[in-house]
Amino acid sequence: MTDGIIFDVDGTIWDSTFVSAKAWTRTVSAEADPDRVITAEELKALFGKPMDIILETLFPDLSVDRRDMLAGKIYDSVDEALETEPPEVYGGLKEALAVLSARYPLFVVSNCLKGYIESMYRASDTGKYFKDQLCYGDTGKYKADNIKAMISRHGLRSSVYVGDTQGDLEASKEAGCAFVWAAYGFGSVSGYDYIINTPEDLVRLFI
Repeated sequence: MTDGIIFDVDGTIWDSTFVSAKAWTRTVSAEADPDRVITAEELKALFGKPMDIILETLFPDLSVDRRDMLAGKIYDSVDEALETEPPEVYGGLKEALAVLSARYPLFVVSNCLKGYIESMYRASDTGKYFKDQLCYGDTGKYKADNIKAMISRHGLRSSVYVGDTQGDLEASKEAGCAFVWAAYGFGSVSGYDYIINTPEDLVRLFI
């Protein structure tokens, strides 16, 4: 039986890509390329990767310093967009979190920018269900290392990581954590330990 459940954010808790794409486009148009439109589909293919890799993929011709500057401005724009136009969490997710958090400690680990998880908490009113969070923006480390850190910080011995991409699976395996594939999310995954087609399936798995 698990002693803790660690969650990814985008594609697992919610889909912010439509809101984020508009914020990204506004920022990129003002700061880098006035003709560039960032789409939700582009972000779905990239979310889950650290921001430096996302920006390198989208803007290979920009210098590292320019990409770093752009990252900060994108964060501010996305943070504002999430406050004014918050996306919905996946159907049944809040109900599942309420049930699971009464039995297990819940955590969030993501490759996102610093502050994004807290923005998600505020926008979705889900922060009350989670005990702790870590992200690339907090530590400068990628997802596997942050999962390991979360496991160590809370003395977890049989945790699971819930995510939606092959990269999530690889990070969880590197961290020695069982993987639950959220098949309703963005990616296609092989080699998972468990599969859920809706958030409610987590309750059926672990309660």
